[in-house]
Amino acid sequence: MRMLVNDPTRDSSILDYICTILHPDLAECRVIPYFSSDHDPILCEFPLKNPPHTARWGRIFSKRNFDRFIKLCNQEDWNNIFCSPDLLLQFHHTLMKIFNLAFQKRILKKKNKKTWVTKGIRISCKNLRSLNYIKKHIICNDEFLIYFYKYRSIYRKVTKLAKCISFKSRMDNANNKQKESWRIVNNIRAKVPQTTDVVLDPGELNEYYCSVGPELAEKINSSCNPMHFLNGVNITNSFYFLPTNSDEIKNIIQSIKTPMAAGWDDIPSKVLSHLPDHVLKILADAINTSFSTGHFSDCLKCAKVIPLYKGGDHDLPANYRPMSLLPSLSKIVEKLVKIRMMTFLQKHYLLSSCQFGFQSLKSTYDAIFEFMEKLYLDLNNDYVAAAVFCDLSKASDCVNHKILLNKLERYGFRGTTLKWFSSYLEDRCQSVSINERYSSNIFINCG
Repeated sequence: MRMLVNDPTRDSSILDYICTILHPDLAECRVIPYFSSDHDPILCEFPLKNPPHTARWGRIFSKRNFDRFIKLCNQEDWNNIFCSPDLLLQFHHTLMKIFNLAFQKRILKKKNKKTWVTKGIRISCKNLRSLNYIKKHIICNDEFLIYFYKYRSIYRKVTKLAKCISFKSRMDNANNKQKESWRIVNNIRAKVPQTTDVVLDPGELNEYYCSVGPELAEKINSSCNPMHFLNGVNITNSFYFLPTNSDEIKNIIQSIKTPMAAGWDDIPSKVLSHLPDHVLKILADAINTSFSTGHFSDCLKCAKVIPLYKGGDHDLPANYRPMSLLPSLSKIVEKLVKIRMMTFLQKHYLLSSCQFGFQSLKSTYDAIFEFMEKLYLDLNNDYVAAAVFCDLSKASDCVNHKILLNKLERYGFRGTTLKWFSSYLEDRCQSVSINERYSSNIFINCG
């Protein structure tokens, strides 16, 4: 073992050590004077094979680009979309043209993660570094030392306060408080995130995601007719789409919890929130036309799938959870449909009181409380209590579109509205994206 540190790390003493078995020509070490701690940091240099640098491409969503986007929207003749039989498709094409002009793709520079570092803090840091050099290398009197320690104390208080203000602002603006709190903790601990790079080919993952549902669906017992469970359902009232308007669309855009998430077209909902009012009115007309004609545009049916590593063997596709991202326009239409569907289902009492998922003001906690209440009641009455828990593997991936449409018809979704849902479900496809590498689109038959 060979000692690398030969200079003092605290005052005139060597209190920090680094030892190595490497050849002296392969390791270089030096002590760096530092003013913010009692011990000076040690910098060691080793010859390493760095991975090849890959440029990261992206879009800059700055105020300047947003202003340019609004200007281009105002200059565009949006009335041309009414010449097309598919208004949503033409609206999306026009929107993409403007979006690509305003937010052009470019190589992104590495950002400074320390957002709390202001210009004043940088100047104070530079001054304190100079004072620290004078203190260590030049004989100073007591008056200078008092000034130095007072300056350092004020600097530490200011930086601590700046961090607190920055962290509080991040928590106030975060949609997911718990997730953001862990990000802050990891930043403070300087914890390096674990490597979760996807090692599989995008095409291989996409084939797995698109085949797992149909393969499980084939194993379902087909001798039982699913519609027999709806023999008692006879809804005479019919569902129809109420027209939307620009104000409702604006509220829906603002309610999206992930404003920077984007589908294959790269357009996040935050960009749509900057659409001028007259453009939102045209979008409302395009959506209303989709409702009245029973046609959903194909350009909004394709999902971009991001695989998220769950754990285990990196080479197994099952260890990656798919996260599907639809175009922002598709999210808006889906939320409009959900509002109208839930109003109809609740008005006619078509939802079971035992259903706790996918309902407002209800959650899995309510299901647990109700279960525990019934369990305690039975035990207090000296009854034998039993529970059966069912875990349906890939339940949403096995949904049969034909059965779903037949069930919707039984519940009052008829005519043009049923045609719209049929159009929404048919010819859907998805593509897996890994580090800007895309697989080919594969059509989805179920789920």
